[in-house]
Amino acid sequence: LSNAHILALGYLFNGGKSEIFNLGNGKGYSVLEVIDCIRKVTGKKISAIKAKRRIGDPAILIGGVKKAEELLGWKQKFSDLEIIIKTAWDWHQRLHKDYL
Repeated sequence: LSNAHILALGYLFNGGKSEIFNLGNGKGYSVLEVIDCIRKVTGKKISAIKAKRRIGDPAILIGGVKKAEELLGWKQKFSDLEIIIKTAWDWHQRLHKDYL
């Protein structure tokens, strides 16, 4: 994600107009899938309350990355949910260690 921010700044500095970009892996995951994966990666017990979908909630949302690829030249580095969560968790652990 940080690379996308750098590319976006370059895009703006080179005369590009302000845009909104989705940055994802092109796959959809349920909230439960994400929570389960976080539990697996972190080894932490995470409580969750299951509830019915609210009226108007979409069944699935997937961030399309085509615009970021075309305008910024951005390419995702990680596409697997477990790897995405693991890299975020590792970063968080390093940050936490360095500042406490």
